[in-house]
Amino acid sequence: MSMQDEFPDLEYKNYQDEFLSDWWSRKKLFKGLRQSGKTTLILCEMNRFLNRGMDVLVLAPRQRQAMELKRQYESQFGEVPDCDISSFASKLLGHKYDVVLVDEAQEMKIETFDDIQSLRPMFIRLSAQQNEVRDEVESFCDSVYRV
Repeated sequence: MSMQDEFPDLEYKNYQDEFLSDWWSRKKLFKGLRQSGKTTLILCEMNRFLNRGMDVLVLAPRQRQAMELKRQYESQFGEVPDCDISSFASKLLGHKYDVVLVDEAQEMKIETFDDIQSLRPMFIRLSAQQNEVRDEVESFCDSVYRV
C-alpha cells in the first residue's frame, strides 16, 4: 500500500513521508518546530497500528490534550477503535501494549519515560519540540527525524 493510499488526507512533506515510511523502526522520535505536523504524524501512526489490530496506548501531557488528540483522530479517520488515550499522569503499570505513542514528549518526566519502557511495547513513537527533548529519550530511539 502506498503512503498516499494509506494516508490520503495528509499534506505530504518529505519529512512526513520519510518518518511514515520507516514503519519497522521500533523506537522513533520526530522533533519539529511548532505547527510542523508532529501531532498529525502521531495520529497517522495511531491509525496505522489500530488498523493492524494492535493494542495502542496514546499519551499526551494533560487529559485535555489527550481528548483533543481523540477529537482530531475522529475528524481525520473516523471513530476511534478500542485504544487507551490518556495523560502523562496516568498510572501505566499492569497492561501490555503493543504500541505506545507519545505526543509532546518534551513535557514528559523521566519517571513516565521509565514507566513506558517497563511496558516493553513492540513499538514506541514520540513527537517533541525541536530542541527540548531529554538526551536520554533521544539516545533511546533507533531513529530520530528532525524538521
